[in-house]
Amino acid sequence: MTDSHRLLASVLDNAVWCWDCSYNLTWHNDRFDALVLSIAQAEWLRAKLASLDGSQVQLFLLDHRGQPQPHQVRILSLEELSSPDRWMFVAEPSVPALHPLDIINQHLVSTVREKDRAVHELQQTATQLAAIIAFQSQLAQVELDLARFSNLVVERLCQLTSASSASVQLLHGDNLITTAAGGDDVNLHQPQPLTGSLAESCLISGNLTLCEDVFNDPRAHKETLPPDAHSVVLAPVFHGGQAVGVVRLMTVQPQYLTSHDLQTLQLMAGMLGSALAHQRDFELSTQLIDQRTTALHDLRQEVHRRELSEQALLASMERTQAILETSQEGFLSFDSSLCITGLNAEAALLLGGKKADLLGYNMSEGILTDPFLSRLRMGITQFKKHGRWPWLKRRLELPLYNLKHQRFMAEISFSATGVDNFLEFHAFLHDITARKRTEDELNLRQNMLRSVTDNLPALASCIDLALCYTYVNERCRHILNLGSADISGRPARELIGADAPPAIATCFHEAKDKGLARTEASLATHAGLRRHEFRCIAQRNINGQTEGVYVIAWDIEERWQEEQRLRDAAARDPLTGAFNRQGFLHELEQLLNQRPLPRHALMYLDLDTFKTINDVHGHASGDEVLKVFTARLRACVREQDAICRIGGDEFLILLRHIGSHAPAERIANDILIATREPMAIQGLRLTMSTSIGIALHEGENSSALIDRADAALYRAKAAGRNGYRRA
Repeated sequence: MTDSHRLLASVLDNAVWCWDCSYNLTWHNDRFDALVLSIAQAEWLRAKLASLDGSQVQLFLLDHRGQPQPHQVRILSLEELSSPDRWMFVAEPSVPALHPLDIINQHLVSTVREKDRAVHELQQTATQLAAIIAFQSQLAQVELDLARFSNLVVERLCQLTSASSASVQLLHGDNLITTAAGGDDVNLHQPQPLTGSLAESCLISGNLTLCEDVFNDPRAHKETLPPDAHSVVLAPVFHGGQAVGVVRLMTVQPQYLTSHDLQTLQLMAGMLGSALAHQRDFELSTQLIDQRTTALHDLRQEVHRRELSEQALLASMERTQAILETSQEGFLSFDSSLCITGLNAEAALLLGGKKADLLGYNMSEGILTDPFLSRLRMGITQFKKHGRWPWLKRRLELPLYNLKHQRFMAEISFSATGVDNFLEFHAFLHDITARKRTEDELNLRQNMLRSVTDNLPALASCIDLALCYTYVNERCRHILNLGSADISGRPARELIGADAPPAIATCFHEAKDKGLARTEASLATHAGLRRHEFRCIAQRNINGQTEGVYVIAWDIEERWQEEQRLRDAAARDPLTGAFNRQGFLHELEQLLNQRPLPRHALMYLDLDTFKTINDVHGHASGDEVLKVFTARLRACVREQDAICRIGGDEFLILLRHIGSHAPAERIANDILIATREPMAIQGLRLTMSTSIGIALHEGENSSALIDRADAALYRAKAAGRNGYRRA
């Protein structure tokens, strides 16, 4: 619709309005302000627009009193105009032809009704004002109780307006929370989304927001309303210039609330905002009072704590002074110029003067001498510049001189207090002259002892409980090829080798527990593997607790070799080189004592018709037969097996780790075959045979095992000789 069209329509006596394509009102003249198109008529008109272009229809428009008045409405399409307006409506009242008397009567009746309505509205307004004035007095009593205040607001709105229900909703983040509700609205404390709602529109505009038909307005969020709600009006609640919630009225009839209802709604929303402000001010005042009360309480506690701290500090200073005065260590304090500012009785005694004479005495005048005096001054200068001093909180040993110029050794620890020009240094002194003399004597004795042990013809060392060396003598270094490196703290196994004999470790632990132990073992040296005799002696402190073990080892290789030779000779048969009875029984006993015990087999053998050889050919030929027979036995058995000549022509063979009879029988067959081979003895060709008894060890002792094998041998002989039998 062009500007000229709008200018023309604005001077018409008829009501004129325009809709766009979405049926939204885009323009109207002043005459249209006095009329209202009901929702039902508007819906009917939208549905019929396509077929009503250029025609007239009769509609009932509501006047300012809400009375329907018939009008003839002409509908014009504006599609051809370049304008956002799509439809134009021109409404002319439909006035039927009436008799003049009827017109007068209607006017009189209308005037009377208008006066009655005005009187009723005045009476209703007076009643509502009286109720609101009484309500304001009631609200003043509960103003600081926001929950009761909100409930009273809702209750009075339901009483003073034509609404079917009322509620108060306050913002909580992105949601609205119903804090009070009356009538049909019971959705208390249930969060409702703010985005896209009527409440959002109300809060943004800051004015009353009306929804005539909640069924056709998506902002109404019908699911959050009572089921019979039809119209809704909301008033914003302000606090500190900010909209913080809404007061909502709902009706079940598709009609507007009266102007008095809307005024009451706005008044109640304003009261609620004022109550919110008062409650916030009251909360802030209460919080401020609580904070000040807490601060005052804390201040009193702090004052009391400081009083107690001062009392405790004073008592501590008195206690410290008493301790220092009775201490067995000397104490003195001095400033950065080395002047003594305080000392106890023990310090005065150490320095050879009276306390009164030593106060103010400068320690550089004889108590301290260079180079320690210069180092002390440098340390104080460093501390004043950087707050660090290497001597602080360390125990140092320094030479001092008393006032009689007598030198003594003192153990001193320094500390410092104060800042900048108020520095004070403290020193605890302890005379260690006697102790140093004793230490010097001990060092001399230790050096003498070291000299003696270094020249011993034995390996001497000390090993702590963590199995690490703490000392080795020079011979030990030489024999074990340790060089001149410091071996203190190095593991013993690392130096003597991970494959060191277990006997050495056993001897070490036995000495640790019992005090003394000895053993023999072969040790790897620069000259190879050599036999040593080890003696381990527990190293105990003054409380009798073991701190380590002294280990002394003598090289006994030559002696051990000779003992081995003699021991081996004692265990062997001089004719055949096989074990004799004593040596064999020793081997057998050791084998049967092993745990877990593996299975073994024992063979008992003798030469058939050996007595005939001796009788016919002489004992020299018999001895040669025994030697050859022993050699053939060695060729038939395994390397780990043991051969024994018991005496005469009787032999025993110990077959180690034989699990069953089968391997033992194979060896027996090999022996039988080897024995039958002819022997060349002193120019003679002799044929021999042997009988064998086999016993598999079943857990018995050595004597019983031999007896079982012997019994099996006799059964072999009884069966015709030249064979074997199992026990």
